[in-house]
Amino acid sequence: MKTRIIFALILAAISFSFGQNDDSSAKGDVSYDEGFFTDDYFIGGSPATWDDVKDVISSNDDAADKAGTATILGYTAYAFAVTGGAFMGYALGYGLFAKGEGIFDNGRDVMFCIGLGAAAVGYLIEYFANGKRRSAIDTYKSEGGFGVVSTPQGGVGFGYSF
Repeated sequence: MKTRIIFALILAAISFSFGQNDDSSAKGDVSYDEGFFTDDYFIGGSPATWDDVKDVISSNDDAADKAGTATILGYTAYAFAVTGGAFMGYALGYGLFAKGEGIFDNGRDVMFCIGLGAAAVGYLIEYFANGKRRSAIDTYKSEGGFGVVSTPQGGVGFGYSF
């Protein structure tokens, strides 16, 4: 009797580990359209955010790695862009309202140029982040086969993709 219970538990564990994903996480359903500044993402033909796409592709370790790198690069780009915009805005705003001084007097020209450079660096980093996002989606769609994958609930299961 003990052997039958253990055998039934093993069969149940194996069958539960082959859990079905919902239709939105099918491999062919994740796509993107390249834009000039940003990309548009789609799951099952309907528009989605990058966070939604990241949740879907998290079952593939390589794609999840690239998605994590893209997210970190994106936040770094935002930090550079906000800092650059603040520097440029301060230099222009203070220069326009300073009485008896030119717009770019007293070092505000240097501050403006530093802000412009920071914003340009932020744009370049965001360009590389978009490339990493596209690469993560392409990696997710290209890999197939049988293997052990992590589930969105934090478990581990067997996965088969084709």
